[in-house]
Amino acid sequence: MKCLLSAFFLFVVAMQAAAKADGAGLCLRDDATGEWLIGIFDSCAVYDNRLWRCEQTSRRGYQLADGHRRVGVSLRQGKAVIDGRSYRCSELSGPFLPEYPSPDETPYRAVRSLHPDTATLICLTRSRREFYSYYEVSDDSVKKTLQREPLPNADGSVVLRFPTRSMACFRLLADSIGTQGHWSNAMVYCNSGDTALLYVDDIDGRAYCMGSLSRLNNELMAAGAASLHAWSAPWHDAPLDSALPAFERSYARSLRLIDSVCAARPSLSARARRCMAAYCRYDHAFESIYTMWSALCYDEAGPLRREFIATGKMPAICRETILKFAGDYEARQVPPSYALTNFRQIYKQAKFVLDAGLTPAEACPAQRPLEVRFDSTETAGLQLFEQIVSPYRGKIVYIDFWGAWCGPCRAELRHVKAMREKLRGKDIVYIFLANDTDGEVFGELTRRYALEAPGSVSLNLAADRQAALERFVGVPHFPFSLLLDRRGRPVKGEIPRPSQADELLRLVERVE
Repeated sequence: MKCLLSAFFLFVVAMQAAAKADGAGLCLRDDATGEWLIGIFDSCAVYDNRLWRCEQTSRRGYQLADGHRRVGVSLRQGKAVIDGRSYRCSELSGPFLPEYPSPDETPYRAVRSLHPDTATLICLTRSRREFYSYYEVSDDSVKKTLQREPLPNADGSVVLRFPTRSMACFRLLADSIGTQGHWSNAMVYCNSGDTALLYVDDIDGRAYCMGSLSRLNNELMAAGAASLHAWSAPWHDAPLDSALPAFERSYARSLRLIDSVCAARPSLSARARRCMAAYCRYDHAFESIYTMWSALCYDEAGPLRREFIATGKMPAICRETILKFAGDYEARQVPPSYALTNFRQIYKQAKFVLDAGLTPAEACPAQRPLEVRFDSTETAGLQLFEQIVSPYRGKIVYIDFWGAWCGPCRAELRHVKAMREKLRGKDIVYIFLANDTDGEVFGELTRRYALEAPGSVSLNLAADRQAALERFVGVPHFPFSLLLDRRGRPVKGEIPRPSQADELLRLVERVE
């Protein structure tokens, strides 16, 4: 009797699994390896790091097609036969892959190939909607994180390709950051020449990854690595001697959190532990050196800058901050990440000044057009501001400071068209000024959101000119809006953003 009940139960489970393929999708795991083996969703399937057209041929049978290749799939009791090969499988129902059946203590090693190849990420969402607002790509050679807009294909997938000689890190950020669980944001690693495939069930809240680094990617998602930035050092507006101990305490807290994650998931691989620890390390390092650099360069009344100007030498606390992170970074055995790329930018500038022993008035030739100078930029900022706005004297001018790296900025850009429509008939000019935005991304966003439509001006100035302009205006945060009346005078108070078109209309009507 027990045998009959067991057989009946397995049969019901198999039938339920087959039925699920028409709804949330059927995701099967290879019990031997612990990896995600196949996913079947409506008219498409995921198998072997590829997307396939899928047709159900029988109650438990499917035919996968990709060009001229055909693969048969048969689902049985606790098994799947794919292309003639049998696998013992279990259905995935949780938000992430469960723990892997065997430990993996393979250490992380930075491996570079002689010739660049393409790291490819394929992302598919269950709803087929544009779930991720943007993607960032980092590797161990790029000077800054590259940002890409998600442009879905006809099947709803997004394919990102990045030439690299080593491992690339794709960072995906969702529209509603932090509200959908760990899978709403993700870090996905992919080796040069390989393909990573990420499926996100954005309705039921699941995410699974395939590829040569699938274990690392699945473990990072399950461990909550997408929330690493929240674990690590927050920005701290305090004197350096107060900020650095605060950063240390925050960093120690981050390491304790990682330890607790590893204790809760004892099978977590050495690579996953290394990637989490390195991310927090370099997020902490970036905040420390950035705070030091700001105190040295921009705090006009600060003691560190005065000491630097008076002696021509970098203060001891600044030297110690830079050298603290020099050793392990210079060893180059660090997994790529958004945090590491941020750190690399500020570290190179600070280390150059330290090694060269520059005096405050000397330029930094390795970093042109950025120069290490301490003369006032107010005059340059004023001249640039007048050059931009003076042609529109007599009109109301709305200025929007934004950056492609800024999630809220990009969210506001989506409301620009509606804002212009709301203010149609008003004698107003819109000026959009991009901060630290790659030229290719700037062009893509300008086209997508029509930032150069009639009555609009979109500018992507050189970094030093943009910095001078922002210092003159006093931009406190991003996004930031400024409104000038017909005589070119700034309107006081908080200026509504594009998403607040009704409030902006009332303000414009008051100053007309």
